[in-house]
Amino acid sequence: MTSVFKYRGGDWPIVKRDLLSLAKNEIFAAPFESLNDPFEAMAVIDGRSFEIGSLMLRWPSPKTPDQINAGSLKFTTAVDQFVQFTKGVGVYSLSGSVMDELLWAHYGNSHKGFCLEFDLEQLLTYKLEAEEVLTVEYVPQPPKISMVSFVAETSSKEKLLQKLIATKSCRWEYEKETRICVGKAGLREYDYRALKAVYFGVRCERRLIRLAMRLLRGRGVRYYQMQLVKDSYQLQAVEVDDEFSGASPYRGSLARLEDGIPFLDEKTRPYEEELRVAIELARREPYCEKIMDAYISGSRGTPESPVFYVTYERSDGNQLNLYYTLQEVRDN
Repeated sequence: MTSVFKYRGGDWPIVKRDLLSLAKNEIFAAPFESLNDPFEAMAVIDGRSFEIGSLMLRWPSPKTPDQINAGSLKFTTAVDQFVQFTKGVGVYSLSGSVMDELLWAHYGNSHKGFCLEFDLEQLLTYKLEAEEVLTVEYVPQPPKISMVSFVAETSSKEKLLQKLIATKSCRWEYEKETRICVGKAGLREYDYRALKAVYFGVRCERRLIRLAMRLLRGRGVRYYQMQLVKDSYQLQAVEVDDEFSGASPYRGSLARLEDGIPFLDEKTRPYEEELRVAIELARREPYCEKIMDAYISGSRGTPESPVFYVTYERSDGNQLNLYYTLQEVRDN
């Protein structure tokens, strides 16, 4: 599991807004042009400073930088394509640490806010599974790109995203930032199991802590309170009890079965009991709405040790397969 962290804080209306999004299992991918570093997307193209971030706000415009006006038609077209592409991009920024005092001060409302711990791999499932993930690189100078390479790499947006959206000054290195770039800015739903823990700041108010626990009840989230380590500049996270630990499991209802499931034939009949157990396991998948099919996999397992697959309809309408080995089924 790769742990990544999101700091939140602000005045009470902002905190309540963030908590309500949290209760809905939503993240907000901010429009790229709204990011807080004026040097975002700064590049040096053929020896001249070129700032795509500000260009996005005014493209096309009579005030387009001279190096664009003087560029070739291919280059101008490439810039236009990339600007139009990035105008729709949303960015969700995450940190690699929950113990940094500067991050708590800057993004956690001077230690009055909270910090979310996500499992990055699980965060990128469900409705974020096709999105681009970039690890920010910290460099002393803006990246250098020739007009020729800019035109060539416009067809491969990922390379330009890394150079222009995931490259920052060394002064930001303490953030250890990971960025999830989504195709359109705004709210995105994630699998609630991606949220592993909530850390409350040293100065976090009691009412915020209790409200967060109430809104997230039944989800198996762990809670910590940050504390100062005596005689040092260090922080430590001390686990605190969940006041709603006895709540019913979140999304705990059983999915329904399509008629005729399971279909039994000479291949599945010897494993009827195991197949039914596999179906019951799949019905407990939190985002499973309906069981569509269940059978023995033809591509996994062996005749002596079969693997069972269960096809289900997820809450977003997509159909997926869950696979269970014979041993997994019998252990349940």
